Amino acid sequence: MNLKNHFARFIFLAAMAFSFSISHAQSDTIYYYMDKDFNKTTQPNASYQGLSVFRDSMFRFTITNMKTGIQVFNGSYIDVTLQIPDGRHDTFNEDGQLAFSNEFKKGKKTGLWKSWNYGGLLTDSALYENDEPLFSYSFGYTDAGKLRSYSSNDLVTKKKTRLNYSEDGILLSEGNYTGLAGTGKSFYASGKISVFTEYDENGKIIVSKHYTQDGKEISEKEFFDNLKKKFEESVENARAKAPEFRGGDLQFESFIQKNLKLPVNLKNSIHEKEEIYFSFMLNESGGAYDVKLISPPGVELEMAIEQMLRAMPAWKMKGFKSFGPVYRRVYLIY
Repeated sequence: MNLKNHFARFIFLAAMAFSFSISHAQSDTIYYYMDKDFNKTTQPNASYQGLSVFRDSMFRFTITNMKTGIQVFNGSYIDVTLQIPDGRHDTFNEDGQLAFSNEFKKGKKTGLWKSWNYGGLLTDSALYENDEPLFSYSFGYTDAGKLRSYSSNDLVTKKKTRLNYSEDGILLSEGNYTGLAGTGKSFYASGKISVFTEYDENGKIIVSKHYTQDGKEISEKEFFDNLKKKFEESVENARAKAPEFRGGDLQFESFIQKNLKLPVNLKNSIHEKEEIYFSFMLNESGGAYDVKLISPPGVELEMAIEQMLRAMPAWKMKGFKSFGPVYRRVYLIY
């Protein structure tokens, strides 16, 4: 259950119920009572208690689990209806661990916004000024808590960095871009480079080099032929024992067709029924990481595939701690 969404919903309900609540409150204190889903209820049926206290020209608002006594939210507001946040707002998991920390100034996002996973590891951090995002970081982790992916996005300079690691902490891919221009690198498990790609300001490839595992440079055709051969072998050998998408291959292809969102300019550059090859790793929870576009090359298409796979339902892992690379071929149909 997403507590952050429930709190946003509650603030709306609190404003609607304000005229009722004030008659049961002292002049500087207002009590709210909520059920397990943060809907307004009576005190005997409440799972959570909200408390708004007017102090130092601000309304200090907290929500507490009435059974455990653990505070799950605190923040301050300028107005009594709790619609204009100001200052730091913290949201906690039911065990009291900090989940979200946000800063506001007169209702607008400002300063650092952060979120943590249930293991207490930082997953997202963004810097805001006057409601505008300036910079953001994102971190992904393995089930063991090791760093799996890292990305940064400077919205002022338009510089982006993306890193992906194996379950053992080995760097698998690296991308550094300013706008659409930049370089991308992929690595073998040995740490040696497998692909180096450079893009111009329009995202078009201007340099593309490919290497064997022993460091020998080979042609693009040889490289992709080898990868496609691995793809065919992986599909042939792994169907019975490998992790599987819930519903099978046809359901996975349907998911891709429905969820792969491409920019308009990219749609115009890809022909109908284009054959697309890509690969990804699976972690113990069945989530994808280290996404690689094999063919056709293109930074925007790879980013679109990566975004789609992040939203993908978990695969059935069948006892595997990790698995991959998983090779897939799809036909993009418009």
